[in-house]
Amino acid sequence: MERRTKRQASFSENIVGSLKTVVNMRKSLQVRLRTNRSISTEGSKVYKTNLLLIGTVTSSSLSKTFVDASINPGPAEIVQKYLIKGLCSVGLKSIEVISAPRIPAYPKTTVKRVQADEWSIGQAKIHSVGFNNLDGFGFIDRAKKIKKAALQWAKRYEKEAKTVLIYSMHSPFLEAAQEIKRIHPKTVVAIVIPDLPQYMSVQKGLKKFLKEWDMEKIKRLMACVDKYVLYTKYMADYFHLSTDKWTVLEGLMDVSKIVPNDLPKDRERPICMYAGRLDVRYAIDKLIEAFGMIPEVDLQLYGSPSDAAKLRGLIDDSENVSYMGTLSQDDVFERMREVDLLINPRPTDIDLSKYSCPSKTFEYMASGTPVLMTKLPGLPEEYYPYLYFFEEESVNGFSKGIKEVIGYSKEQRHEKGRKAQEFLQAEKNAYSQVKRIIEFVCQ
Repeated sequence: MERRTKRQASFSENIVGSLKTVVNMRKSLQVRLRTNRSISTEGSKVYKTNLLLIGTVTSSSLSKTFVDASINPGPAEIVQKYLIKGLCSVGLKSIEVISAPRIPAYPKTTVKRVQADEWSIGQAKIHSVGFNNLDGFGFIDRAKKIKKAALQWAKRYEKEAKTVLIYSMHSPFLEAAQEIKRIHPKTVVAIVIPDLPQYMSVQKGLKKFLKEWDMEKIKRLMACVDKYVLYTKYMADYFHLSTDKWTVLEGLMDVSKIVPNDLPKDRERPICMYAGRLDVRYAIDKLIEAFGMIPEVDLQLYGSPSDAAKLRGLIDDSENVSYMGTLSQDDVFERMREVDLLINPRPTDIDLSKYSCPSKTFEYMASGTPVLMTKLPGLPEEYYPYLYFFEEESVNGFSKGIKEVIGYSKEQRHEKGRKAQEFLQAEKNAYSQVKRIIEFVCQ
């Protein structure tokens, strides 16, 4: 009798799970239909230019290789896929992508060589170049392969209008664009700048010298750029740009990924989550210490630990903090949807915060789970109503903010997450954002 009851309970749970899946699929389809109707009514202007995007987007097979090697491609990977999907919908003559993933060199990783790959997203043809990944040789080989592929693209459209869009201030990408422009002077070169490279990592010794040398090279190569797409308005001051040279894009979202979230499950211990780079510069150590003051709440950490030794010690000493490792972007997004609160403790007083608007914020908001974060200077005020903010950036301040938000009813938190999703869907979808970029670049 007891065994039969268990089977019945299991059967009921399976039925409920299946029904939830069907409901979510229906909701996702409704979002897609709304988006498609919106796109179809925006007009059908065709831009008479062939566009080449140079970036770091990876195919599913390459992504699996990197995840298996504990390499986290990072949020830039997601944004570029959304960018490509948006480019496919705005009426360009043709779209091609040259991709060269940026990963640590061997022997820091087990990947000695990155294999070439051909794939597509919509009408965009993507060529991921293969290159040697040995320390000291990989950077040079990768740059050569990027330039060769870019010049082959320019040759195919020799007598036609061309636009090169670069994702990030990376010298091999800029070298390729500069060479195209030297041979084909009428080519328009635009660059998307999500952050400033000199603020993204701390180097010492020879690597610091090489980083500084590369930055000087980048500054010279930037002379070939005609239009700038910046993640924050403060970047325009940094580059001393006139108003006709730049526009702001703090991020974009593929709305087909936005599915309304269910109310959080009833559980004894609320679960909070941080996904991203585990770096003490981003106050991850303070966040871990803050959870020592709220033992009734759990914290899950996802991502690559750049400060592994220090953070591992803190995690091991914390009963309610768990390091969950490096997962694929899709898996991380699903985990975001399942927890009670998403957290970003990045300090507001470091230069990096002024010159970046983390793509993590978009992913967090898209999940439908409420977000608690610091009020980063690069974040536009229009986002404020859809987020919770820490009032103080300290261990005590973090613990106080987490306690306060977790203390709200689950209905109140769920409503905050739902409104954040709606905001992204209406105002920051990939189509409307990319359409604005292309109008700016091609004007």
